[in-house]
Amino acid sequence: MSATSTNPSFPASLTSIPLSTRLLSFLSTVIWSLTTENPLIWRFFQGAAHPLADLLGPYYMYGAPNVNIAPGKAVLGATEDLKTSPLFLLSGKVLGPNGEPVEATLDLWQANTQGEYSLSAYRNRGNITTNPSTGSFEILTVPPGIYGIFGAQRVAHIHGTITAPGYQSLTTQLYFCPKNELMGFQTDM
Repeated sequence: MSATSTNPSFPASLTSIPLSTRLLSFLSTVIWSLTTENPLIWRFFQGAAHPLADLLGPYYMYGAPNVNIAPGKAVLGATEDLKTSPLFLLSGKVLGPNGEPVEATLDLWQANTQGEYSLSAYRNRGNITTNPSTGSFEILTVPPGIYGIFGAQRVAHIHGTITAPGYQSLTTQLYFCPKNELMGFQTDM
């Protein structure tokens, strides 16, 4: 199941998430929370496989649209958020073990600057394909906000799963500590 938008400047907010996709995502979250996403046993299943691996988290939604506007360039932030929040340009490269560029798909999702995830539309979510010849990507979005659950706070972060043919997929998170101070990790859930 895949969602698409015909307007590349407005990809993440016009496409609503079908009820069947929301139900599938909810059931997946429940199942994974009781099994491999359970922090008590996660390291046994996934964490030991790769030092940069991280939890998928409860806010993942299947079927996010491709938000590329050119090879290796994408707009992940919802248009409404881009108009009212500071802009953030995330750039990088996906390289193979010998430094060769890899054409990969990045499935990214994040909270808005207020720390709110959209669960009814593909806002601040999308699939990005890296530049095939360089493995590079540039993604325009908004800075993710800190959010709290049950009195605890999470450090601002962007979730991502990187997949490429011939490689093992990697689910991880990019963390953003205020003023680059690592103190935020001491209270991160």
